[in-house]
Amino acid sequence: LYTQYEKEGRFVKQVTARSLWFAILDCQVETGVPYMLYKDACNRKSNQQNLGTIKCSNLCTEIVEYSSPDEVAVCNLASIAVNMFVKADKTYNFAHLKEVTKIVTKNLNKVIDVNYYPVPEAKNSNMRHRPVGIGIQGLAD
Repeated sequence: LYTQYEKEGRFVKQVTARSLWFAILDCQVETGVPYMLYKDACNRKSNQQNLGTIKCSNLCTEIVEYSSPDEVAVCNLASIAVNMFVKADKTYNFAHLKEVTKIVTKNLNKVIDVNYYPVPEAKNSNMRHRPVGIGIQGLAD
């Protein structure tokens, strides 16, 4: 569609890709935003392809989920401090990390059931897909 719209003159202002790219980079250096996300790449890799086209992500772009008129995608996120599993002898307690990860996963799943949903479309999506995301922090410690 991009090239078709360009040929048809369906734009308000035309700028070079290079000048647009440098404007985005300047903004990122100064403010940290905008977050860049490539819709085509997300849709090619999505495990929700059967539902339809993903049109956007959450603000920080770590979650990419399908939304529709009857579904508003919801993030159920947690983070595990991986530095907390380093033992006194400087070895890593992978068994304890596994236990904690299981607990976090189960608790996030429970959050979906007891959460407050400001709009019914958010509840519809969360109950239907039960999306959870578990990140890590503390790698540099």
